[in-house]
Amino acid sequence: MEAIAFLWRRYPVPTPEIGALRRTLTDEIVHALGFSKTGFWRKALAPLLWFPSDRVARFGSAFEEQVVKHGFRAAAVWAVEPFVHNILVSGEENIPREGPLLIASNHPGSIDGLAIAAQLPRDDFRAIVSSIPFIQYLPTASRHMIFTTLDPHSRMRALREAIRHLQENGTLLLFPSGVLDPDPALLPGAGEALDRWSDSISLILQRVPDTQVVVTIVSGVLESRFWHNPLTHLAEEFWKRQRLAEFIQTIQQILLPGRIQLMPRLTFDQPLNAQQLLLSQERRFATQTLIQRARALMDSQRSA
Repeated sequence: MEAIAFLWRRYPVPTPEIGALRRTLTDEIVHALGFSKTGFWRKALAPLLWFPSDRVARFGSAFEEQVVKHGFRAAAVWAVEPFVHNILVSGEENIPREGPLLIASNHPGSIDGLAIAAQLPRDDFRAIVSSIPFIQYLPTASRHMIFTTLDPHSRMRALREAIRHLQENGTLLLFPSGVLDPDPALLPGAGEALDRWSDSISLILQRVPDTQVVVTIVSGVLESRFWHNPLTHLAEEFWKRQRLAEFIQTIQQILLPGRIQLMPRLTFDQPLNAQQLLLSQERRFATQTLIQRARALMDSQRSA
């Protein structure tokens, strides 16, 4: 529980930074519940959400300090520690230690990105993520993110930034489905969700053909009881219900450290050379090949 103890020692009283994070997080929780970020329900729910939002905000601020002092990988290791009993990792020896590296992973949410970053033997990490205001309030940590929205101009800007990072021999984490995926250890449809993987992978590889691609599968990041929490039924869409379940789980993990100890699985495939993936004239061949590898990894996790 070192991370929880640290944030209490470092932030015994609220700071302006924590206040801004708390308000932003409250907005996101209210929105996840299906209500407007402004108006009656935001005002009505804010007092009830103050305490959990404050604790998560303190954790976010402490994570930012860890990134400043020790780098993103070490901060990811620190941040994951309160949430897991153990991470069952396989294939980490497959991760190239230098050169442009693309990690293509499913996206069950929760701690998936941090869990992946914590296993990498390098600190040149960036991830393409949706424009989450909470993360954007962390100035140093957010430099490791490439933010995007549904707007086509935003997507093209993110794609150019991702390509530039790989051209500089960096590591890029990409969630090719573009949305939350079902947790393979808990929810149906995880295999089918792989078919949503975007052809943006091929576009990136064409621009940086010396990239090594490592397909990754994450599972076991969401507990069943949070998926079945009555509050999650306020969300109509599957992925919104999953996001709300993860909000509830994360808040409880921070408020009651040690009560929920996940054992997620994280599997890294053998690296694939971009030039070999691009040999076919079919534009989607590279993406389909990666989908097949991801499906095989998912099957191997389930049978383990």
